[in-house]
Amino acid sequence: MTAEVLLNSQRLRRLLFLGLALALGILLSIGIWGTALHAGNILGYSYPLDYGEGPLMAQVRELLRGRALPSLYADPAEPPYLVVNYPPLVLVVTWGVSAALGEGWHPQTVLFAGRLVALAATIAAALALPVLTLSVVRPAGRRWPALLAPLLFLSLSLVREWSVLLRVDMPALALALWGLALALRAPERRSAAAGAGLLFTLSLLAKPSFVAAPAAAILWLLAVAPRRALLLAGSVALFTGMAAAALQIASGGWFVYHVIEANANRFDTTLARLFWSEHLTLSWPLIAAAAAGSISLLIVLRARAGSPQARLGWLLPLFYTLLAALSAIGVGKVGAYSNYFLEFDAALIWLACAGLLAAYQEAQQPVGRTSLAATLLVPALLLLLNAQAVRYHPLWDETRPRSAAKDPRAPRLIIGRYAIWHDLAREREILQGQRRVQEALMGEIQAASPTPVLSDIPGVVIAADGISRLQAFEMRQLLDQGLWQQDRLLQELANGEVPLLVLEWLGNWLSPEMLTVIRHRYAPDGSLGQMSLYRPVEIGPFTPHPALAPGGPALAGYHILPPFDTAYTPAEQLAVTLRWERGQLQETGRWDVVLRLLGDDYTLLAEATAPLLYNVLPAESWPASGSLQQILRITLPEIAPGSYRLVLELHRDGIALQEDLAMIRLGPPLGRVFSETGYYVPALFLEAWMEAGGVEAAGLPLTPPIPFAWGWLQCFERACFERATASDNITRRPLGEILSLELPQAENPALAEAFRSFYETRGAGWRLGPPITGELRKGWLIVQYLRYARLERAAEGSSPIGLGRIGAEYMRLNEWDRFTLP
Repeated sequence: MTAEVLLNSQRLRRLLFLGLALALGILLSIGIWGTALHAGNILGYSYPLDYGEGPLMAQVRELLRGRALPSLYADPAEPPYLVVNYPPLVLVVTWGVSAALGEGWHPQTVLFAGRLVALAATIAAALALPVLTLSVVRPAGRRWPALLAPLLFLSLSLVREWSVLLRVDMPALALALWGLALALRAPERRSAAAGAGLLFTLSLLAKPSFVAAPAAAILWLLAVAPRRALLLAGSVALFTGMAAAALQIASGGWFVYHVIEANANRFDTTLARLFWSEHLTLSWPLIAAAAAGSISLLIVLRARAGSPQARLGWLLPLFYTLLAALSAIGVGKVGAYSNYFLEFDAALIWLACAGLLAAYQEAQQPVGRTSLAATLLVPALLLLLNAQAVRYHPLWDETRPRSAAKDPRAPRLIIGRYAIWHDLAREREILQGQRRVQEALMGEIQAASPTPVLSDIPGVVIAADGISRLQAFEMRQLLDQGLWQQDRLLQELANGEVPLLVLEWLGNWLSPEMLTVIRHRYAPDGSLGQMSLYRPVEIGPFTPHPALAPGGPALAGYHILPPFDTAYTPAEQLAVTLRWERGQLQETGRWDVVLRLLGDDYTLLAEATAPLLYNVLPAESWPASGSLQQILRITLPEIAPGSYRLVLELHRDGIALQEDLAMIRLGPPLGRVFSETGYYVPALFLEAWMEAGGVEAAGLPLTPPIPFAWGWLQCFERACFERATASDNITRRPLGEILSLELPQAENPALAEAFRSFYETRGAGWRLGPPITGELRKGWLIVQYLRYARLERAAEGSSPIGLGRIGAEYMRLNEWDRFTLP
């Protein structure tokens, strides 16, 4: 088909345009339907999904409980330990909507209110796009291409993901787009420039990094109405400066610390390239359409008669696109995410749809060079927009109960083997499981309250109405910039004063010093969903034993953990906690602590050596009053029953302190040491292990007995046993039930036929418990969860049925990991 035939055949042109537009309409309808269903799913889910939702919920809670807004921007080292990264616009709006929806503070109400604000802002941003498109082209005829802009926006995977989260991005974007619309609609009017300046200011008071819109408007006005450009720039500077100055003064000088300094994260070029590569893989058709749209606008509008605004209006979306692309480079900031592309994608849609509208209008004109180019551009633009709309990024992993963003997948066809409706069904399934996990986490956090707990995902804590001791990501950035001191928190962790750590993974934005102290003072107490629980290990009663090292720290006394049985036994780990004070410290530098176990004739039997306070809390940083705890452990050797001496030494350039601490009584061996893993199993746990099927069913020990305030825990490859404090009763944790919380649950599940023979032969004797789920796919396995176990078989081919290593999974231990007690 030649261009001339297409140009001269009005009917053929109309059919081609109509066919491509109809296909695009169908694809966009599917995409918008997916966005609507996603919004319904998320609005009905009562727990945070994104890291950023948690801090905003905590901030709204403070306002609802009567705290003054400026005082939120306070010292984050003091309760409630908040870092308020953004100016307060979205915070105040969410507070107002929350107050209107309910009485007082409730996590679910605040989360629903904030998500409702984000969804309303998403719709407002979408509605701004056709206004912007029509303002650029100012068509005299049909305007349907302008209506594609909001539909394209609402169908984007990126918009779907961010449209209904309690975040500042969508409100900031909506205000920025309407500011552009006001600036473009009547640039000659002073009131329009001042009004646009107010909207841009509000956008910056939602998210300060959204500078592309006001910058683009000022650049464009310099070309078409220079006086109005100065008015716009002045109004933005005045309004923003007044608001920032007022907040800086009212907050006692902390506002800039929170909003500017706490956001100055390190830039990682590798991270930026990764995000841009992923985005270009999905959005290259939209970028190509925007490029074609800019060509269309240049061809059609440059010769148009009329005012400079009419002839040069196309420059504003071009400026905005280029500046939004520059702003999106910020995605390389450590901690940034795909929301940095929201402005860029909105700008691309505006440019593409404005170009399509201009080309479509021109294609209706009599034959000429411009109309020929326009006639070719219309189908090209429609084809590119179809290519954009036909693909999407899944939000959820297909096989694991987690976000697909944690392991990005290639774009998929919106219809096909794993279409958008599959992703939404997967979303409903995952959210049901996450709700069960969150309810279980709430119980753990509320049991630790009102004492603050520590989590690398603050929303987990605020959803339970708890206080997070550390806003992990933000405080790490402040720490790396030298704007926050962590000594106080390290001291609290060293003393086990934080009763619970709820961590997605140990190391997630925690400093090396925090990790060191946690590993020496806390132990894992299992996991719930994607979160691991850590508690301070029990250290035993305090025995005063004052001793002063010359020029060094003072020993206030010690704790010795009582034995699991009536006496310590060989192979058991003896835990001694030393309580240190600053004393009359004069000599600084590294001190080393040595704990020795000696016989009656002072023969050395065993020893443990460690730097004082793990070498992360130097004595000169200790508080003038109070004490700090340090745990040392000695594995008791194979020696005869009797009494043995514990001796402490403190070294610097020689022995500064040497003290006899206590006498330890060893009894005869009661349990068993497993040579395969090297762990000691006390008699009571050994008996329970044998009743559960021994090594064949429960597996080898993966941990020694772990002491907590509530009692003792010991985990094996496929089982965990616990003993409550002051009790000899051993219970088995229902690991299958716990690990299947986030997985699809079946009503009255029956044992799968493939597992029936295995279960009937061994299930009762091994005490595996009843089925909890139906058959599920787990990687290359077909599995079924029972109360205490997981049955497994290969998904393809024939293989023996076995039991899953759920003890290792529950404790987050890989096969090459070796567990060490603090």
